[in-house]
Amino acid sequence: MQLGATYPAALIATLALAWTIIAYWLNKRNALALERTKFIFENLRFFETDPLMQMANQIVNGLVPDFTIDVFLDATNKKNSDPEQRTKCMAVDNYLNFLWRIAYAHFTLKTVTTDDLDAFGYYFYLISQHKGLMEYCVSDGFEEIIDAINRLRPIWDKTKIENENRKRVIAKLVADNTATGQAP
Repeated sequence: MQLGATYPAALIATLALAWTIIAYWLNKRNALALERTKFIFENLRFFETDPLMQMANQIVNGLVPDFTIDVFLDATNKKNSDPEQRTKCMAVDNYLNFLWRIAYAHFTLKTVTTDDLDAFGYYFYLISQHKGLMEYCVSDGFEEIIDAINRLRPIWDKTKIENENRKRVIAKLVADNTATGQAP
């Protein structure tokens, strides 16, 4: 009779233990996701508000006509560039170093997921548009940036296809609205 009461008690204790472990794991997972989210937003805010990072982003974007990536690459090979060029070169190097750290956190530390890495994907994409800058990354210790670009490229390709499909849907909606006389 006592044996029959022991099995339900053991089952209840096992279920309680299992529930405790699952609840702990879910709570920890949510806490880690929140920490990663904070990390991403804090770093993106820095990346998008720091004056040197903004300058570097403009250079990589091709928005500084007198200081292009080609000028950057030439200036890094010269020892006697003017102070303004050195400042811009340092800004681009800091920009690359920042992205290298994000890639390092993904590949080596494993604290940043591919989705987290993709939060910085636009900046990696800009670098991928310049062969010379990518070669500079390899020769000057920013190899993880190239690895990140290779990791993100399939995501970019998938997004491009999805956006083309969205454009077709939008065109159809506009055509349907125009045919029925509704404002676009």
